[in-house]
Amino acid sequence: MWHRGWLWSLAILLLAALSAESSQTLTGKEKSVVFLSPEFVLGPGSVVNRYYQNVNLPRGHIALKNFNAEVVDEARLPVPLQETYLHHWVIERYYQRKGVEAPEHSSIKEARNPEFITVRNSGICQNEIPDGYEEKWLLNIHAIDTRGMEDRLGCTECRCDLYNVTKDEYGDPLSSDYKGGLRCCYD
Repeated sequence: MWHRGWLWSLAILLLAALSAESSQTLTGKEKSVVFLSPEFVLGPGSVVNRYYQNVNLPRGHIALKNFNAEVVDEARLPVPLQETYLHHWVIERYYQRKGVEAPEHSSIKEARNPEFITVRNSGICQNEIPDGYEEKWLLNIHAIDTRGMEDRLGCTECRCDLYNVTKDEYGDPLSSDYKGGLRCCYD
């Protein structure tokens, strides 16, 4: 068991500047909104690469003007980058067939499932939600706890040898020329 001082209970704090338009006017109103991701726990040298489906983000006709993220602790205080490196975070809109449950902590893309449709930005005029589907948002968080690491840069580069990884998260062997990256640095 980790000493309390070494275990982080963290979340991603997302700050978004949104422009919402009503269907009757093109002069939208801008507002800033703060969102908190589900909690994740890290200890020194550990990694999280989580996918959260149906996160609480605005639905409907909106425009995102700005989006920032930072890792925060239980008290919602920022965690320094040199202690927990936020390797990447991704927000993605998708359509999910009504009545279908999404697998917990997995990527919609990885599921390659017709029950889920990834939505791309197609400009000002977005496609309508297909019949039988509902709009949802996915959040992918990839964070690395670098406290006490001898090779902090190697950790943040996800070098396979530092994590003693020879297979990806699905059990498939890595090629001998794959030295580091996301395939070595999973949850």
